[in-house]
Amino acid sequence: MKKLLALFLAVLTAFSMVACTTGGGDDDSDALYTLNIGFYQGGLASQYMDEIIKLYEAKNPDVNVKLKPGKSEYTDGSLLSSISTSGLDLYILDSNNYMTFYQSGHLVDITTEVTTKIFDDDVNFVQAGQVATKSIEDTMWSDFKEAYKTSDGKYYAIPNYCSTPGIIYDADLFEDNDYEVPETYPEFIELMDTMVLDGVTPFAFSNLDYITLSCFESFVAMYEGYNDYNIRGTFNGTHSQLDKEINIQNAYLLQQAEGKKAGVQFAYDLATNNNYVTQNTRNGLDNINAQKQYVSSLTQKPSSTNPRPRIAMFLEHSYWEREAYSTFSQMGDINPLHGYGKRNFKYMKAPKMIGVDGIADSTNPKDTIYVGGGGWSAISAYSKQKELAKDFLVFMQSRECLAQYLIHASCLRPFNFDLTEEEKSKCTPYGLSMLDLLNDENVEFVTGLSRNEYAKKQSGEFNYDWRFYSKFTTTEGANGQAEVTSEGRQVFNLFMQWPNLTVQEYFDGFATYWSQSNWNDRLSKI
Repeated sequence: MKKLLALFLAVLTAFSMVACTTGGGDDDSDALYTLNIGFYQGGLASQYMDEIIKLYEAKNPDVNVKLKPGKSEYTDGSLLSSISTSGLDLYILDSNNYMTFYQSGHLVDITTEVTTKIFDDDVNFVQAGQVATKSIEDTMWSDFKEAYKTSDGKYYAIPNYCSTPGIIYDADLFEDNDYEVPETYPEFIELMDTMVLDGVTPFAFSNLDYITLSCFESFVAMYEGYNDYNIRGTFNGTHSQLDKEINIQNAYLLQQAEGKKAGVQFAYDLATNNNYVTQNTRNGLDNINAQKQYVSSLTQKPSSTNPRPRIAMFLEHSYWEREAYSTFSQMGDINPLHGYGKRNFKYMKAPKMIGVDGIADSTNPKDTIYVGGGGWSAISAYSKQKELAKDFLVFMQSRECLAQYLIHASCLRPFNFDLTEEEKSKCTPYGLSMLDLLNDENVEFVTGLSRNEYAKKQSGEFNYDWRFYSKFTTTEGANGQAEVTSEGRQVFNLFMQWPNLTVQEYFDGFATYWSQSNWNDRLSKI
């Protein structure tokens, strides 16, 4: 593989495996060279990366790739202090601040590797005599190019997976009960009411910011469409609902666009109808226990305390299935048909806000899917194996490696590719529903990643605030108060806390909190 790549990476023609030095770590194999990879092991686990390493080592028997999984050691604070002495060559990270590491000089320039054409049209490495037509950059989704290309047009990292937060549904339950996937929000409400009458609880989910706010945001993206929603990340362009040119000076006006009501409406309906969510959801669950409650509801029997144990839908990020692997395995030990990959879960597009009281109808003709970033991969500036690390990084972007994410983690990466029929047969039904999104001509993906200099310099908390932080006044507060003013971003909890709070009041609170003076104060601090 390295010989093939050298044909097309002219700048690397001097690269020779003989010139590489041995990496750190104990190794009893016959490999001449060692590549050490720091790997954030979260919900996706490491199976997909184990498979990629096997593929690479099979093509490069003189290389031993060592994976060092971890979590706490790969947080920004820990890694910034250890990266220069860690002995690791390449990092596959999660939610780290890319700009911080780039501006600190910790990353290697990989522009040549990203922009040189080395693939055919199907994202396979070209063979001798073939003409390469695509580069890594050519396959990357445009929003992610903006997010990872620096102001001088260079790349120092490439994105890992991308998550599609939203509604997961039990397709077997839907089929058994003749439930149809709703296209509009009124149909969605009607479906949930029908489920309750049938003895089914519509939803369970973890009441954590990074889950609920992202899932509610998927409704905003579906309402607005690519152009309008994209401006929420770029702070640049004409927003059709506002009929105004947006720039960094007036970006706070985006919070007043009607599409924000879509996410608020969904949160309101879940919070104010006890029948729509499990009691544990209302009490608060972590992500692991929420997954367990949803997956195991299949085997639960009705009782006086839980008359509707079966749960139809779930709010989560797309890595949920792999993260719930242990629960599936435990159930599979009892009944093999209940094991991992055996049940038919699918992703549900957010229903369109059409015919909803108090919200202007969405005119978005496409199915716009909100995606979040899933970290990035980069080479350490302190690596002694930079050329080997570049070779592996490029290898990870070939079609057969991109497929491993979908096969073993049911997650997409923000690159255009397809699977062979054999590879499709290895995917779970949920993973195939992700592939269906990728191949659906009416689907467009839009990311919430910051692509403007202001937001890039903020902490992760800014992005959470930007979604649903409101300072609202409700005329009938809790505990008999005639009027109350409150603020916050956990919109689901706030509707539970203030039972008389309306969607309009919460929406009006966006303009109150995100005022020009508040925004100017924020801008003055960058």
